[in-house]
Amino acid sequence: MRSLWLNPSRTPVVVQLARFTDYPYYLEALEEAFYPEPLPTSVTVRWRRYGAFTRLFIPADDEEEAEEIEAFIDDVAARMKAGEDIPPLVVRGRAIEDGRHRAFAAESLGLERAPTVDLALEPRAE
Repeated sequence: MRSLWLNPSRTPVVVQLARFTDYPYYLEALEEAFYPEPLPTSVTVRWRRYGAFTRLFIPADDEEEAEEIEAFIDDVAARMKAGEDIPPLVVRGRAIEDGRHRAFAAESLGLERAPTVDLALEPRAE
């Protein structure tokens, strides 16, 4: 399986959600977006610039929390760089629903675009 983060595509790609079962929080975020409809088996991934998503991020309240977040972002970046199959960002138009840390990790790696699932474009995710 090719990493969505390291292999951007100019055209949308349909991705089976089963490939992200190691990330239950990701599937939960999607379930909330699709509720009361059942979660689909696949979503469409599109690559977008992510700068707007990182600019809207609210910083941590204290230094200890900031260090924990920074360490987590570094870990995610290392896994991205290693080619691990990290879930795409979940957005609704210009608003990020899930994946702020992934956006910062991508930024730290110098990636220009991030894979996104735009709920505004997905059927049944109203």
